[in-house]
Amino acid sequence: MKCLVLVFLALLMTSFSFAGEYYPARLAPRLLGTSQGRAGDCMAEADVNALEQAFAIRGYPVRFSLFYRHAFNWRTQSTLDSGLKLLLDDGDQRLMDQAGGLIPEYMWPEDGKGFPEVDSFRPQPARAAVFDPAFPHTNAFGFKQEWKTLTPGFSHSIDLATVKFMISIGEAITLPIQGALIAPPASLPWTASPVTGLLGGRYSMDALKTLLNGKPLDQTLDHQVQVVGFDDSLYADGTYTVPGALIIRNTWNSDYTNHAVFDPDENRRHAADLQKFRLKIHSTNLPGFYAIPFQYLVDLAAEKAGLIVVYSINYRDYAAAYLQFRDRYQMVNAPYACESRNPFDGDSWSAARVRDVIRHYREWLRIYRDPVSTAEQIRAARTGILELAREAASDFSQPWNSKFIHYAKLSRNRAGGPDRIREFYSGAFKSYYCNSDSQVRIWPSPETTERNLFQLALDELALDPGSPSQWNKMLFALSELAADLK
Repeated sequence: MKCLVLVFLALLMTSFSFAGEYYPARLAPRLLGTSQGRAGDCMAEADVNALEQAFAIRGYPVRFSLFYRHAFNWRTQSTLDSGLKLLLDDGDQRLMDQAGGLIPEYMWPEDGKGFPEVDSFRPQPARAAVFDPAFPHTNAFGFKQEWKTLTPGFSHSIDLATVKFMISIGEAITLPIQGALIAPPASLPWTASPVTGLLGGRYSMDALKTLLNGKPLDQTLDHQVQVVGFDDSLYADGTYTVPGALIIRNTWNSDYTNHAVFDPDENRRHAADLQKFRLKIHSTNLPGFYAIPFQYLVDLAAEKAGLIVVYSINYRDYAAAYLQFRDRYQMVNAPYACESRNPFDGDSWSAARVRDVIRHYREWLRIYRDPVSTAEQIRAARTGILELAREAASDFSQPWNSKFIHYAKLSRNRAGGPDRIREFYSGAFKSYYCNSDSQVRIWPSPETTERNLFQLALDELALDPGSPSQWNKMLFALSELAADLK
């Protein structure tokens, strides 16, 4: 009886839940989510998001390597539907056999925005991950995933009430869906707003089946999303026979949709709808969350196509190992560009100009962030930063994916082992971050890193190529501001 009481109290502390509604009290550490891009795998993204959410609910700050999970899910394939060639070799397979289905993010961290949309496959696990063989295999923590069907009559059947209960106790769950449900083409009679996450109009299974040209629905579940919560009050206006919605998290978070989600005018325009569920998730409107009608799940079950995936792992023991090994690693952001032109490579950027840029940027940023600065001083500082951004933008060739500065998040073992930072700057595997076309040049090249201007920038910021945190912040701010001015 004592154990039951303790479990009940723990659930009260880790969730915001009452009859008809469940929203997690703690979100996974990826607040903004990632954008899987054309090269991404929705199943890997959903797997990681769901598990990280379950750890967060229990108070464990665990993050997994998305890059690794993608490679693991694709380990038996040679080519993806998109035409991407997979280059996994025997060394990669051995590493994945040794590590299991998951590794901590600090062993192979991903870029902050997610996967670059490249035509070549990402670095291979054996060449990119810094895996500690002393870290236990994932199966040692009881990790498994189980497929459940919403169609009654099978040994693994569950009903909607059971799904809601599992969500409310913090289970890690993902849901296969038709991507057209939340990204409907104009031919379908409903819309899906990235700003509110709500469907407009009336979802129709018949219209969806017509779009899919009569293919069996269980063969058209082409997308997978994380299940976050549920709310019986949504879509309860009589539009559907079964009211309520499952709250899911999507991984199609492009710059375009994120801009719409964070646009103050859009938020004011949709203030009433945002109160319905988005602002129950977080006080800030976050991208990627959608409300899928329960009616859709019921209709899928009737078509014998309704599925969910449930993951389980020993959360406490995995978190203990995760924290034990974390201090052995260091993660750094390595800046680079996919074009040959950059602020330290052109004639217009002299040594004096580099010093000037760094000095002005630091001063403007200090004023901009100083709580005692006047409104006039803040406006002047912002203007100065924007002017610097304009100049930087005009002096860059815009690379293929619209950002002139990128960041590779790399890992290294403090006790030695593979030096991925040095390998990155020497070109051992960084070409993956840019288009594989031989005509595309990557910066900084080994030659560029030896140039005086490059070294000057590093010296002025008291940094080296393996630890460019302040330099990273400066160029990131400049690139973001310049992108907004386009």
